[in-house]
Amino acid sequence: MKKTTYILAMAVWAAGCGGAPAKKPVQSAIPSATMPPSEPAYQYSGRITLSGNLLTAPPLKVMALAMVPFGTDANAIGMEKQKGGVQFQVGLESCSEDGCTVECGDVTRIIVARSGVADAFPLGFIDPGWRRQGLSAISDKGWLAVPLSQEDGTREIWILDSRFRLRKRIPHKIVNPSMLRWRGEELFMVFQGSDSMMMAKRVNLDTGRISSASPIEPFWPDCPGQSASPYSAGWDGENPLGLGGKLLMPVWRRGETDPAAVVLNETVRPMTGNGLATPVKLAVDCEGRICVVTALGEDIWCLRFSPTGALEAATHVSGSIAGDAKGIQIDRRGRFFYLETILNADTPEKIHLIRLE
Repeated sequence: MKKTTYILAMAVWAAGCGGAPAKKPVQSAIPSATMPPSEPAYQYSGRITLSGNLLTAPPLKVMALAMVPFGTDANAIGMEKQKGGVQFQVGLESCSEDGCTVECGDVTRIIVARSGVADAFPLGFIDPGWRRQGLSAISDKGWLAVPLSQEDGTREIWILDSRFRLRKRIPHKIVNPSMLRWRGEELFMVFQGSDSMMMAKRVNLDTGRISSASPIEPFWPDCPGQSASPYSAGWDGENPLGLGGKLLMPVWRRGETDPAAVVLNETVRPMTGNGLATPVKLAVDCEGRICVVTALGEDIWCLRFSPTGALEAATHVSGSIAGDAKGIQIDRRGRFFYLETILNADTPEKIHLIRLE
């Protein structure tokens, strides 16, 4: 079966244009010095060395949460018959406590996979002519933020509630495709600036005003009721090209000028039949645990490490994943989400939303 791989954020930009943990967190406002410089010449405050054995680590618990059908229905993934099989495009955009938004190649609708069967909404029901331009986001209460554009260059963000009712339209003048991201009740835009650097903006849902934000800020998890201030790997942790070839990954903490360094050693570079797998995604959850996706082709591992770097759990994801490792999402609780294709006589029948926890 031939699958069109869904490349997460970087494809959107291209199409549109054993060590000791660092010191204890300091609760304070984010100083401008915490914004990462353009060149990775960091003064590290400490190192976290990852350690453990993938073969002996306990597996993560596998749960099938929702089903996305194939076909022509509003909530289905379309397929195109090819010689020797079929072709389809699918991937995850964003995940939260409520569910995940699903990218299916059809820019005129939005699909949400919640418990049960996925639901979908044609954007033309609100206003014809609008098309998604970038990656949507879903909040913990099920609200959607969708980046849209018109052929004349008009740009807006639509805010829909959990029943797809339009709550807000926010016009803006950012031309490049954007990745929207909820952090609790706050909404952020992440996009590539004119100088090719990644930029972030905070969206005020009451006034519609868009203001500057630190490039790290959208990626710090919202952790209600916790005194700990977890690290964030920022945009680099979401960007497979940002991890490529790195042996140290800077992770940032609120109020601290210098990042700590996560050592990307052999623990996250297992040998496969075709060579060494390499990390493609890194995130830090609300408990300070380090979550890593590492892969080479269809050899994919989801790894979770303690705050000190000891491997706590590891799961090898099968080759039935829809898309590839870059589309695996990690939420603030350190859970991994991906789409698994269910076959019937080598023909895709449906897709399951899988959660590892």
